[in-house]
Amino acid sequence: MKTQEELKNELFERTSEVENVLIKLDKASLILDHWMHEYVFSEKPDIGEAVKYWGTRSEERNINGEQSCKWFYEYNLIIGFVDIVSDYVFESKKILEKAAYGERRA
Repeated sequence: MKTQEELKNELFERTSEVENVLIKLDKASLILDHWMHEYVFSEKPDIGEAVKYWGTRSEERNINGEQSCKWFYEYNLIIGFVDIVSDYVFESKKILEKAAYGERRA
């Protein structure tokens, strides 16, 4: 049987782990919010529109061309965001599993 001190320490450790997860999830949420604001458009990006956008004068450009160009041009940045968020979510899941189930599942 665990002592009261051992139970307090265990509770403190689990609480700290959950707080750590909340911080990671806040970071993931911040990145997702930015990503959605920058790259979610009402129309699907079109490679043809992106190419036309680069080849036309500014007064002839349209919003779909601009957004398509942005999406294709910033693809590496988008993938970087996805990787970061994926890492935060993976790490958070591991911490929550450890907090919920102890060392045996982590």
